[in-house]
Amino acid sequence: MQIKKNHLLLVICFFGYQILSADASSLMQETTQISFSVEQSTVTIDAEPDDEEKFVDVGRHRIFSKAEPLTLLTRTTGQFVRLSDGSIFSAMGVTCGISKDGGQTWTEYPMLDPEKFSMAGPVSVRTRKGTIIVGFSNWKERTEFSMDKTTIVLNPTPKLPTYIVYSKDNGKTWSEPVKLHDDWTGANRRMLETKDGHIVFSTMIIRNNRARHCVLTYVSSDDGATWKASNVLDSPSSAGDHSGLMEADVIRLNDGRLWMLIRTNWDYFYESYSSDNGLTWSAYQKTDIDASSSPGALIRLESGRIVLVWNRLYHKGKNEVRRLGGEALGDSGREIGEVPASYQRDELSLMYSDDDGKTWSSPFVIAKNITPAVRWWVDGISYPHLFEPSKGVIWIITDQGGLRIAIKEEDLPR
Repeated sequence: MQIKKNHLLLVICFFGYQILSADASSLMQETTQISFSVEQSTVTIDAEPDDEEKFVDVGRHRIFSKAEPLTLLTRTTGQFVRLSDGSIFSAMGVTCGISKDGGQTWTEYPMLDPEKFSMAGPVSVRTRKGTIIVGFSNWKERTEFSMDKTTIVLNPTPKLPTYIVYSKDNGKTWSEPVKLHDDWTGANRRMLETKDGHIVFSTMIIRNNRARHCVLTYVSSDDGATWKASNVLDSPSSAGDHSGLMEADVIRLNDGRLWMLIRTNWDYFYESYSSDNGLTWSAYQKTDIDASSSPGALIRLESGRIVLVWNRLYHKGKNEVRRLGGEALGDSGREIGEVPASYQRDELSLMYSDDDGKTWSSPFVIAKNITPAVRWWVDGISYPHLFEPSKGVIWIITDQGGLRIAIKEEDLPR
């Protein structure tokens, strides 16, 4: 079964969301003060039958039976990088870790001054020249995030600056951090190297004539020494602290373009393309991939196959979901977003493409919560990261919900 289009496109605009960090050494996590009850709203969509996939219970998760739990150090972020000697690198707050035994144990090295920095949302790449580059937001410089619920304006305009830092010796020592912007950064989702050696960093900023989130990339052509900002992808009609164009992953396509997959509140991922190494992005447009208001994760495996892991719009076999936001909820709804959006984060799904994203396999649930999350912004299985530690093995790590599993490519359903 191929991904199906929703026959009712519910909305054409979206707002911003607030990303916060639970503690100084952790990734940014999405939090908000939600104390009201929400009525269900229903959108008709082609529901998929429940094919009764086999699952096994591991802790508070029910995982696909072909997957295996990972016993990785809990402080690792899931943004892993393979080093030249085969070891694995991961950023860890103000330090970095290097593992020589597949993630079982880690040796830590200082990375940032803990008096000045607290790393949030790190993303990493190791370039062909051997430089490790990490992009992150600095929790130490975070300012208040306070919204006027009538005007949907943040006062004062908040800050959560974003930086890059790099190492030339496999993570042993690090450069001084370089600030890219002061703007509030909802999340950083990807850093990659293009075929011709450009480094592309996918991040976010906020607009505040009415509050909303926007996505952009920074590009370096000199191995991380200097950076240029791309055009900003913005939805000017959006307004609210959990809407806008958000948390975009980026992947290289075989034709040389970059493909950006963008979180929205519009029941689908939206997309954009760049033909100049991420300096210029096309107008965003709707994909056929239904999605809740949560980011997806992409990876190209050594086999050439692209894998996507994400939270679908509805639970498996269902065609309605509880929604948050919209005018019907008054001030509380408008503060979140102008449209009611799905925050389905109890199920995490996977599908793959063998033709560079033109067509996709039937999606299947790779993991789900045994008990539905009450605090979806903390306990939902969401914000996935993917890593291929060895050919044909896929690690799936989530920032929220604590999922850590591995599955072999050969065990993916056909």
